[in-house]
Amino acid sequence: MFLFATRKIEKKIRGKSRGVRLDRLITFANEQIHVDFSSGKPKGPNAEMFSTEIGIVVRSHAPLNVEKWDDIPEEQTQPLIDRVLSKFDVDISRPYIKDWMLKRMRL
Repeated sequence: MFLFATRKIEKKIRGKSRGVRLDRLITFANEQIHVDFSSGKPKGPNAEMFSTEIGIVVRSHAPLNVEKWDDIPEEQTQPLIDRVLSKFDVDISRPYIKDWMLKRMRL
């Protein structure tokens, strides 16, 4: 005769990204991380970290009192962009790069 557990076993799930790998890499390298935008979107080994960091910054620092990203004025989106660019070496003077970042930041 078998006895079955009466406790419910919770399934393990991933937690939200915290950017620990990026922080370690920046601390070790002591410089900004380069991201290549050769085809209109990030490419290369650092592209995933760049995209993840955008999500972390938006989740942590975007205003909560708006329903849509389009409702946030540009003077409030620029500090979010600056926060991401403090860790990455990206040529923001190219308009398609800034457009890609803003599209990725949509709530």
